[in-house]
Amino acid sequence: MINVIEAAPHRRLTTPAAVRAAERDDGTDEVLLPLISAASAAIEAFLGRVLARERVREVFLPTRAMQRLPLARWPISEVVEVIEDGRILAPSDVQVDAAAGMLQRLAGGRASAATWMPVRIEVECLAGYALDGDDRDLPAEIERVAFDLVRRWRHGSRRDPQIQSLSIDEVLNVSYFSSSGNAIPLDLAEMLSPYRVPLVA
Repeated sequence: MINVIEAAPHRRLTTPAAVRAAERDDGTDEVLLPLISAASAAIEAFLGRVLARERVREVFLPTRAMQRLPLARWPISEVVEVIEDGRILAPSDVQVDAAAGMLQRLAGGRASAATWMPVRIEVECLAGYALDGDDRDLPAEIERVAFDLVRRWRHGSRRDPQIQSLSIDEVLNVSYFSSSGNAIPLDLAEMLSPYRVPLVA
């Protein structure tokens, strides 16, 4: 269970100005903003996670001891507080893998035998990517997918959006974008796959 304490101002993964510059698109903000919002939502749905940096509190109720605690949001910018079974842990009791969004329980500063026990655990942290300003750190591949989705939706509005190219010599030849069965075509899905929530067996 996760509660948002401080929500991001927005969750758009690119800007109209960036789309215009990257795609030589002359669309106005009024035209591009809804497409960018829709593309961003499609990317988050495909990845299974919120990407914008927010302050959140996540509650875990593990049924068994765990070596590492996987957070729903990453990368982690700051761990504000960790409460284990009603007790606030000292910073020396936790080791953070910020890029992967994992918390390791420490004992005496060491992780060797330490585990998260099956008790209520609360983690408050600042996690996700900064989408604005000088500290913007969204991976370029994710923004590239947002660009491409907007471009395909814009230029595909008057034809089959899955058609990649069409040529007519002596025989009609149509090439289609491959589809992953949802809003993200397979070629773009491959770019996103490193950022997707891992499947747990």
